[in-house]
Amino acid sequence: MNTRDILVLFCCGMILIGSMFLCYYLYSLVLIDAKARGLERPKFWALVSLGGQSGGTAAVLV
Repeated sequence: MNTRDILVLFCCGMILIGSMFLCYYLYSLVLIDAKARGLERPKFWALVSLGGQSGGTAAVLV
C-alpha cells in the first residue's frame, strides 16, 4: 500500500465515523424535542426521523 491508499482509507473512515456521530446527534435532538412536546413513545419518533423526509427507517421498523 502506498501513501495515497492509506490517505483514501483514512478519509473514508473519517467520513463513516462523522456520519455515525451526525445520526446519533440528530436522534438525540429529535428525542429531546419529542419529550419536550409530550409525545408518546419519543424514542420511536426519533428513530423514524433518521430516515429523512422519505421515512426510510420506518420501512425497517415495520
